[in-house]
Amino acid sequence: MRLKQTIYLVLFVCCLIIGLHQSWYHGFVNSYWLFMLAIVFVGLFRLDVSKRGIPKVDAFVQSQQQGSKSTRQGQSTKSTTKAKTNPKRSK
Repeated sequence: MRLKQTIYLVLFVCCLIIGLHQSWYHGFVNSYWLFMLAIVFVGLFRLDVSKRGIPKVDAFVQSQQQGSKSTRQGQSTKSTTKAKTNPKRSK
């Protein structure tokens, strides 16, 4: 997570908590602007995440998927060779 994304997320949480507190004591109408500001910050966060992406996580997921494909292929060839060499074992 980048610094910009962290700031957006922290500002969202702060506005949400302050908005909940203000709506409890002063009513929703007086704290409406805090909730709208929180929505703006979460929108900016999501926009920045979708624009930049998270390359570390994407690279990790791709490496895990490639690793699982190679082990699946290796297991399938091993199981077929065992079945051919040991016909008594299939009983």
